Amino acid sequence: MVLFLLLFCSLPFFPAGLACAPAPPSAAPAPMQEALPREVFGNVTDFAGKPVAGATVALADDRKTAVTTNSDGKFLMKSAVAEPRLRISSAGYYDTLLVVTATDKAQLVQLRTVDRYKRTLKKKYKAANKAWKN
Repeated sequence: MVLFLLLFCSLPFFPAGLACAPAPPSAAPAPMQEALPREVFGNVTDFAGKPVAGATVALADDRKTAVTTNSDGKFLMKSAVAEPRLRISSAGYYDTLLVVTATDKAQLVQLRTVDRYKRTLKKKYKAANKAWKN
């Protein structure tokens, strides 16, 4: 752009009364520093110490980034945030929110069971089935 203005201003037919100074360079945006991916790993169990297989571990701020625990209740995920907030959920357990600090290594998450979950689920199933038939 500056080169174009300089060439244009040097042409003989350019009016002499007009200022032909190049515009000051705009402030370039500061280069964004990409956050390095951080590996967050841990184990999800219930209060009895049994592993919770199939629990969903997601970033609380970005629900698109989620993993599922394996049969041993272990998970491994990457996060671009230095101190991610994790939301752990599984059927029959209350959701748990965990803040991982920069110095934390492996996470041990214990999920609390929902009282009478199977009974409540069975009642809801029967009610839905009855409503469907009517």
